[in-house]
Parts: sequence; structure tokens; C-alpha cells
Amino acid sequence: MKSFKHLRMKKIFFLLALLPAIAFSQQDLKTSAEEFVRNYYKLFQEGNIDLLKDKFAEDAQFILAHGQVLPLRETLQSNFEKNRDSIANYKIEIKYIIADITAPNSAFVTTSCIESWDRLGKTRSQELFEIYLLERTGDSWKIKKNYFNENYPLVFAKTIEEEYQTESSPVIAKLRWAMNHIWSLTSYEIEYFKKIGSSAAKAGTDVGKRYAQDFDKPTGFNENVAGGFIWFFQIISPYVEVLQRDGTSLTLKISAPIVDKSTDVTSEELFIFDRNVWTEIANYLESSFEMTVDGDYWIITINKKPE
Repeated sequence: MKSFKHLRMKKIFFLLALLPAIAFSQQDLKTSAEEFVRNYYKLFQEGNIDLLKDKFAEDAQFILAHGQVLPLRETLQSNFEKNRDSIANYKIEIKYIIADITAPNSAFVTTSCIESWDRLGKTRSQELFEIYLLERTGDSWKIKKNYFNENYPLVFAKTIEEEYQTESSPVIAKLRWAMNHIWSLTSYEIEYFKKIGSSAAKAGTDVGKRYAQDFDKPTGFNENVAGGFIWFFQIISPYVEVLQRDGTSLTLKISAPIVDKSTDVTSEELFIFDRNVWTEIANYLESSFEMTVDGDYWIITINKKPE
């Protein structure tokens, strides 16, 4: 028994002696993962595509905020070729890089930065929030997955004290506010037309004819008309469901907007106004347009007109 206790104590002391080395190794991995991503951003800023591609695992994936999964290597190559001649003075300002070692040979690295560039004579910028899944082979890290999210930045001058600085609002919050704002403006517009003696129906038709002038004649129903309306309704409605779609027709279900209560406008007037606006646009695009009410939703049907 004495011998067993002695052996056990030696084992405990041995493990305790190893703890600083294990901790140091973890810290080393954490630092190297953060430096790997920092160097990756540096190469990205320099536009060094050949060295960048060496940072990827063979099956590396690029995952967008809305869930689309793309091959990272090919996506990066395509973006570089597409923007090579139109972008200048590209810069990345890193806000933070934080690594978490999740296994002996893998790490999650969370980053936040602001990128800026010149394009067509204008300086543009956006905020990036990314998560990198790294895998380690031998002495080098490789990017396995790149989770990507972007936002419009809220930038504070360096002279402003930290207590007066706030985080940029999430994209979905900005979109929700913008949707509500669109419908408030539409309500104001209808109210104005009513005051000058024009009904919601006539105002919608007149406005629709004016909007239609900004559209090019469609080259095809599927992409130019159906695709365009699907894109548009995602901007103005928090819920869009495609009920039917083929080469000549499209049926959608969207959330019915709420009328601004501060205006002298009814839900029916808002419905009639928008129906007539979109009817004129569809008509210009050589399509028919129908819209009905289904509880809290609007059902929209668009058909290509016979040639």
C-alpha cells in the first residue's frame, strides 16, 4: 500500500509539473493563430493572391451571412479578378483578433475590422465581423472555414471619449427600421395626394407610370421580371414566400404593411395605392399583375403577357 501511495504521489507531482508547459503551449497556439490571421489580412490588403491561396485548406469554405456556402479558394480568385482594375487604396483597419484553441490542432479566430477602398472616384467602407476555423498541419495553420458578415460602419472620431461611443446597429435592425420608414413615407405620400384631391387609386397609377420610366425593357421574364420583383419585395417586406414560379409566372406571399397611425390613410388605401403602382411597373415590363388580401398577407401574381 505504501508503495502504491508513493507511486500515485509521484504521478500527481509529474502532472502538476506539466501544467505550466501545457498552459504555455496553449498560449503559444493562441498567439500563433492570431498572428496567422493578422498576416492573412496583411496579404489581403496587399492583394497578394498567390500567397493568400496558400493559406487555405484544399476544401476551404466561404460561408456568407445568409447561409450560402462557397468554395473559398475559387471565390477569392474570382473577386480579385473582378475588382482588380476598379478598386484602389484598399485598407484594412483591425479592431480586434481573438483566438480560441478548440482542440490540439484547431482554433476559432474571431475578428472585427473596417475595410475601405476607392472606387469610381469615391471612398467606400464597411465593417466586417468574421470567424475563421483554422486547422493545423505540422507547424502551419490553414483556413478551413471563413464565416463572413458585413455591416455599414459607425465610426467615431478619435477625440470622442469611449463612454460616448456606441456599437453599430446590426444589419437586420437597420433593415427593419428602413422597411418601417418606407411604409411611413408611402402613407405620407397617399395622404398628400388625398389633400390635393387625388384618390389612392389614381395616385398609385400616376406614381407607377413615373416609376416605370426608370426601368429597361426586359430581356427575359425569369431573371428581369420575376427575379427583380423577388429582390424588390425582400427590401420592403420582412416575410416573402415564393408560392409558385416558372418561366412565365410568379406567385408571392408578403407581409401586409402597417399604415402609419399618424396619417389619415386606411389599410385599404395603402393596398390600392401599392397595387396600382406595381401594376403599372409590371405592365411596362410586359407582364400582368394581380394582388389580393389574405389575412395579414398580400398574395401577388405576375404573369408574362403573350407575345
